[in-house]
Amino acid sequence: MVDQTDGAVPDNSDQVFAIVGRFTRGPVDRAFAVNRSNLLQKTGPAEALRLNALNEAKLQVYEALQNGAYAAVVSRLVPAAAEKKWAMLRFEEAGTVAFAVSATQPSADYSLALLHHDCHNDGIILAVHADQTPVNGTPVANEYLTLRVLDADGAKLHEFYGSLSETAVNDFGASMYLPDVVARQTEAVEVVVATGASVPTNSVAYGRMNGDDRWATSSGLVCFDEGSIVYTPTDLDAAVARLRETELGFGYIISGGTGDTALIGKLAALAIEANVFFKVDLPGRLTPTEAMTLLETYAFDSHYIHVYWAPFEADDPLNGGRATWGTGGLIAGMSCARNARVNAKGFAPKNYPVAGKAHPVGRTGIRQNYRPTQQELSDLAALKINPVIFQTFNGGGRYVPTDSLTTAKTTVSFRKLQSVAEMTATLDNWVTLYARELLQSPMTVFIRKMKSFLDTLLSNAQASGWLVPSRNIDGVPALPGNAAFAYDVKASEVRPADLALVSYWTSCDGVVRQVIVEQTLTR
Repeated sequence: MVDQTDGAVPDNSDQVFAIVGRFTRGPVDRAFAVNRSNLLQKTGPAEALRLNALNEAKLQVYEALQNGAYAAVVSRLVPAAAEKKWAMLRFEEAGTVAFAVSATQPSADYSLALLHHDCHNDGIILAVHADQTPVNGTPVANEYLTLRVLDADGAKLHEFYGSLSETAVNDFGASMYLPDVVARQTEAVEVVVATGASVPTNSVAYGRMNGDDRWATSSGLVCFDEGSIVYTPTDLDAAVARLRETELGFGYIISGGTGDTALIGKLAALAIEANVFFKVDLPGRLTPTEAMTLLETYAFDSHYIHVYWAPFEADDPLNGGRATWGTGGLIAGMSCARNARVNAKGFAPKNYPVAGKAHPVGRTGIRQNYRPTQQELSDLAALKINPVIFQTFNGGGRYVPTDSLTTAKTTVSFRKLQSVAEMTATLDNWVTLYARELLQSPMTVFIRKMKSFLDTLLSNAQASGWLVPSRNIDGVPALPGNAAFAYDVKASEVRPADLALVSYWTSCDGVVRQVIVEQTLTR
């Protein structure tokens, strides 16, 4: 069958954000996804900011997920000295089951060993059970067992049923050898089994007692040693590289309140490289002058980077008590929520920035600790810092992001507007992804399909309010007929055999950041 119904549709990566931060659970060799329902189970229990400023990362992830983000992609920050350890169990002749932890893969004196790649600082619990076999008659040792992996709170993470025999298969010929069963189900657990192991009939993990299955359950087994929480440049590079290399898509990166200037610089570079947006927090405890001084050390100049300053404290929703933390995660979450509201043409209202009355900070017990003057607000805007402070509106006041500037060092260019940055980046993503779909097509087919795609895409962008008729420059229309867009697709004159050139021009709608109101009194 020849399928002519395929096409291009946007994914939901712009409803997902990423973060590099210190967490107490999660893989240390790859980035992983969390959502509202599994955040604490997958990243560890909440810990108060007053104990360690690094705990702000989890609080910001929580707030973003609660305010509209579909998921978060987490790269866990760990030192090179962090160490995984093996959890072991042994079925003993006396019927007991011995559990232990080993720094190296055991080679003797064990029945089963497990390596937990989700690396819980607070440890895991193992539980094992084997059914009586045969059900009626004289019991014999059983090579089949059920293995459960629980977290330190007793919540079940994984359950596996398999055999300790390498030759075991099911009715369809698939391996039932426990290490193979585990490998098919998850990347989070690795199991090795000793040759000839089985569950003896006198084991506390064998059969039933009083009608209930008998389980042998360990105490907490600490199988991961985080080491220190001091990170070298190499540790930072490794954490950022995990985001760069992940197959999980995301549209935003948040700084998570980190004060590590080296990490912020590396994440900013990744955002520009990946065509996504980086939400950076300046500490709310700083004065405007201090915040501006700190920003200047970063030397940002990009429409992909958005900086916020929120000088207030509020109730900590994860740990209780009072805390001051950034709003980058919150604003990323609200951006994700906005991006989920697409029209019939598949366009989200990205021409509306996440700022102003429509986007209040939904924290309880907010108390603003610094009230900037008009001169200070003007200075913050000049340096492209977006204050999140109290504003008065019809019907009352709210704490809101009061501006929507990028860090592009320009006064006039549309690149200074977050809405324009988001619209143009989205169009770039859609165009490049569709071009990738057409790779290895005949040149004439590529040109025809790409032109059709661009015409539809840009027309829909204009219909959705993203694009507006172009303006005149020195009395001459920026685009022919003051059109909102133009495009050109052609074969390269230098390499017409295999290189196509795609160019397009857009005229984006702006955003009202300031209003001048003048009243004239007449007779």
